[in-house]
Amino acid sequence: MKENAEKRFCIIGAGLAGTLVSIFLTERGIPSDIYDKRPDMRKAEITGGNSIVMSLSERGWAALRNVGLEEEVKSISIAKYARFVHGQDGSGIVQYYGGGEEALYSISRKRLNSSLLTKAESKGLVNIYFNYRFEGMNINKDEVTFFDVLNNQYITK
Repeated sequence: MKENAEKRFCIIGAGLAGTLVSIFLTERGIPSDIYDKRPDMRKAEITGGNSIVMSLSERGWAALRNVGLEEEVKSISIAKYARFVHGQDGSGIVQYYGGGEEALYSISRKRLNSSLLTKAESKGLVNIYFNYRFEGMNINKDEVTFFDVLNNQYITK
């Protein structure tokens, strides 16, 4: 992507994965721009989506640990040490995770994503553009085209 003769990574989507990638790039001093078709979830009421609450396992914690967000996210999550499985006959059984000493953590997807967005912006290397819908790209010209929803116009970067 061309911008002031400085190469920047262009990330499509300010969800969990895109934002986390931008943080990993920032930790290496690499600037990036994130474009998302939705408004900033930290400022607007977002409804719908695939899931409201999600569970974090060790793989998720490892990523958060690597970008310095483990403690912040743990403070806003709820530990689940077991699950209850219902049988067809009305019986039930408690199944502990890892013998009871391990846990899965429940967290609001919006709160987790908001923490990641704020962290991504914290070092000044990430620009986040909301209300920009991805339309296409031309690799040969090093161009990406978006539709600016608020201004009702196409933008090529």
